[in-house]
Amino acid sequence: MKKIFGERFKWANLVICLLLLAGCQTTSPLDSEKDSELSNYLLAIYAGAQGDRVRASESYLKVLKNNPQTNRLLEEAFSFFLYNGDYSNALKVGRDFYAVKPENTSVAMLLGLEAFKRGQVPAMEEYLSGVKGFGFDNLMTPLMKAWAAARNNKTKAALAALEPLLETRPFEPFYAEHRAFILDYSGRGAEAEIAYSALVNREEITSLQPVLSFGSFLVRRNRDDEALALYLKFQDLFPGNLQIEGAIKRLQAGKVPSNGIRDPDRAMAIGFLRTGVELGRDRAFLAAIVYTRFALFLDPGLDEAYLFLGNLLSNETHPGLALDAFSSVARDGPFFETALLRKSFILSAHDRWPEAITLVENYLAQNPGSEGALMALGDLYRTREKYPKALAYYQRVSALKGELGPNDWFLLFARAISYERLDRWEEAEADFLKALEFHPEDPDIMNYLGYSWIDRGMKLEEGRDLIERAVKQRPTSGFIVDSLGWAQYLLGEYKDAVETLERAVSLEPSDPTLNDHLGDAYWKAGREREARFQWDHALGLDPAPEDRHKIEAKIAYGFNLAEALQDRK
Repeated sequence: MKKIFGERFKWANLVICLLLLAGCQTTSPLDSEKDSELSNYLLAIYAGAQGDRVRASESYLKVLKNNPQTNRLLEEAFSFFLYNGDYSNALKVGRDFYAVKPENTSVAMLLGLEAFKRGQVPAMEEYLSGVKGFGFDNLMTPLMKAWAAARNNKTKAALAALEPLLETRPFEPFYAEHRAFILDYSGRGAEAEIAYSALVNREEITSLQPVLSFGSFLVRRNRDDEALALYLKFQDLFPGNLQIEGAIKRLQAGKVPSNGIRDPDRAMAIGFLRTGVELGRDRAFLAAIVYTRFALFLDPGLDEAYLFLGNLLSNETHPGLALDAFSSVARDGPFFETALLRKSFILSAHDRWPEAITLVENYLAQNPGSEGALMALGDLYRTREKYPKALAYYQRVSALKGELGPNDWFLLFARAISYERLDRWEEAEADFLKALEFHPEDPDIMNYLGYSWIDRGMKLEEGRDLIERAVKQRPTSGFIVDSLGWAQYLLGEYKDAVETLERAVSLEPSDPTLNDHLGDAYWKAGREREARFQWDHALGLDPAPEDRHKIEAKIAYGFNLAEALQDRK
């Protein structure tokens, strides 16, 4: 967090300096006009980096007014508008950009999607001919052509348009799924049922959309019992899936589940979303955001796309956009609670903790049996080290659940941390062990329990073993590596401790506790000058007040005397 803020701060200062320089020169009217354009361009970049989308948009459009055919500017503005979900300006700029550079894949795809929505097949095909991408672009083009044909009641042509997908093995599931969707949409019920049945009875389920669509298909034919049996089967296979749970609730309320493929726009939106999810799994986050934006352009009511987009934007450190995405989720849909709780965590992470608490408490007042809201409040209080409050909420979740099972491992872990911080060790240890039983080899649980044992001078070898196993799983986690180094320190292995703690600090150089630990290890290893240097460095990293006093004492008096003075207090 500090590193990201620092980079943004430096970039913001650079842009401000350039803006000031642009405004301080003595220029002719012509030069003044150019300086104004430069200022607007820099302001667009600065405002975009600060999350001021209105100012950034205005500035980009001002610059483009006098530079309508500048490739780089068009590309930057188009990317900004698409990334931010400003489809109106993205289309406007995209048309200008396409005129000078038709080979840009994202521009051609968005313009093709606009034509697709309008049923303008020749225009769509012209734009798609310029999509010379690879991988997933080669997936989306056949799907768009197929659904454009289906929209025009050309079922045979639609099915034929899907066939190129069979040439690429990873695309075969898309072929089978969209074939079933098109048969259903086109009213060919008997063939659609056969296709759906084959999909939901596959050994490997690659997507739950066929399950949801088949359930909707059955309900529309007054076969509610069969639909419910289908949903319950997959609820057992995928416990906690919000879409399945939502479909069951709607069915039990006498409503038709709303997550079927109702039209070509929804079908293509789901295709783009699924592609975005795959890209996200491969950590191609920017591409995943673009594909999810395409999905929402096609279907602005696709709640699962807003939820996924919010998570992506959270990862990309764009809190304003992420909050907007989560706020767009429908209140009466199955994703609303999850979106609201994610929103609360973003608010908390960006120094808006009171707002986060109020948001969740208000929701809980309306939904007093919400385990998710209770759990979120526990987590929000725990992250602020308000452990009595956190524990109270975790206890309420536990009371609602009754006997805890394997899916409750995180509740046990979070409650254990709260017990441990409140010096209720026996209860903490019991919860740690139960959490580890339910979720074996979890590096966070092993690290916390192992460290706690060693820090208390108990089960030293077992504690070290747990931490070493955690390090093997997360060798680049500075905090887990620090636990191993501190365990070595407490066991008197000072040379090994120095080596391990140096690695921990290299992984997390801005953490004051890790730097303090390394200073202690240096002192014990006889490297007193380096110890004082490291403690002094730790002081500059804003340690907690109680830690600051201890570090200052070690610098002033040396480790041994500072410890003796501390023991006398």
